[in-house]
Amino acid sequence: MINKFLKALIILSRYKILKYLIIAVEKVASRFILLNKKSLYSNFLSVFQLFSSGQIYSEFRRKKFFFYQKTKVNHPLEKTIDEIHNQSYSFLGKISENDIKTGSNFFLSQNQIYNSHVPLGTEGGEKIPLDQFLNNENCNYGSFDIQTSLSLPKISEIIKNFNMREIAEKYLLTKNLEIYSVNTMLTKKSNTTSGVCNLHRDLDSMSSITFFIYWTNVTADNGSTLIYPGSHLFNQDKLFSNYASNSLNLKHIEGEKGSIFAVDTWAWHSGNKNIETNRLVTWVRFTACPANTYFTDENYKFKDDLKKINK
Repeated sequence: MINKFLKALIILSRYKILKYLIIAVEKVASRFILLNKKSLYSNFLSVFQLFSSGQIYSEFRRKKFFFYQKTKVNHPLEKTIDEIHNQSYSFLGKISENDIKTGSNFFLSQNQIYNSHVPLGTEGGEKIPLDQFLNNENCNYGSFDIQTSLSLPKISEIIKNFNMREIAEKYLLTKNLEIYSVNTMLTKKSNTTSGVCNLHRDLDSMSSITFFIYWTNVTADNGSTLIYPGSHLFNQDKLFSNYASNSLNLKHIEGEKGSIFAVDTWAWHSGNKNIETNRLVTWVRFTACPANTYFTDENYKFKDDLKKINK
């Protein structure tokens, strides 16, 4: 019941009257974030950021970067953490050919897929036969839900083998975090284009990080995400996408099949309209405070599956 209530409240907060009220409060809260030099997290901010228009996300990330610069020590993951802080993403390595084959075969042998970027919630789509999705020229992004993705044991192995939790802890500067979303996307050639191909930021949580597993080759000509490096530290400017969509600073996050990347998706980024062959990618998202998409995407319906992966 509480999950549905919060979902409704988050959606309601995006309507004009409440939205402007929240923005006004957010300006004050943002100043508080900058003035408080002693602590990074607070209970008030963790709750309020659920309804944020985005400014708190930027202020918090800049403050987190300041804390990191003051407290960082030498450790095996330092290069990776530095890269994420400075360029918004880092390449972590590759899984084996056997693991690639196991993962690809698992997802492509499913009977059904959601005809949308994420399975459920405000952006969810209809669940249809996989063959219908693959053969319909108007289908672009498909997705497999959390339970399906976590039914592949390799996912939990990859999370462990690539130190995803440790990287998240060191990047978010806390051990108090959890996985709140696991989504596997299948993208293909289509007569339609998903809205995620527009330059945007992921308004999930003020303190989050995403890991991507490439099950197929992902290139500039085959679905690679475009990212504006370092822009996770930029102020929230809703007009940014209007003048930066064709910026020379945008970079493709390309990788051979099996590649693993860590990305701060508060950085400005976009999907890629160019698709030559089917693109299959899984994301694993960590957060250190409540993520609004946990509610709006109805991830709470898979709380038992997420509980297992968070042990």
